[in-house]
Amino acid sequence: MPVIHISAPVGAVRPEQQADVLQGVTAAVFAWSGLPDTPQAWATLRTYLAEYAPTTSAIGGVVQQAHDAPHYEVSVTMPTGWLNTVRKQGMIDAVTRALLEAIATPFDESSRFRVRCLIPEIPDGNWGSGGYALPLSAIAAALGVEPTSLV
Repeated sequence: MPVIHISAPVGAVRPEQQADVLQGVTAAVFAWSGLPDTPQAWATLRTYLAEYAPTTSAIGGVVQQAHDAPHYEVSVTMPTGWLNTVRKQGMIDAVTRALLEAIATPFDESSRFRVRCLIPEIPDGNWGSGGYALPLSAIAAALGVEPTSLV
């Protein structure tokens, strides 16, 4: 059920690294999601990798150049109330590590702060699938998760 968007400058993720980025980040999100390890639960995850021209982004108002160290953004959209603070922190750390590992970059002070991980939460009843608005309780029931186990 998480929807994962990874944004990176063109060329920052080489073609041979793309599958590793998609799989590694997805696995990191899944590990901290609280979802049961079932094919049905895995099938609910969607992960997208979008590339942008470095000169179409700015940091601190300064337009980035192709030679600048790349910055990455990972957005993991979840229903409100699905993740507690511990799961969020674990997910952010795991996603950062998975992304850097997939692009063969060390997890150090200069690299890890170039990965921004955001977890926007969709208010209860605003998550939709199959043409239906689904409350958290319906999502949890469909995946065989007790809503009280989520917090």
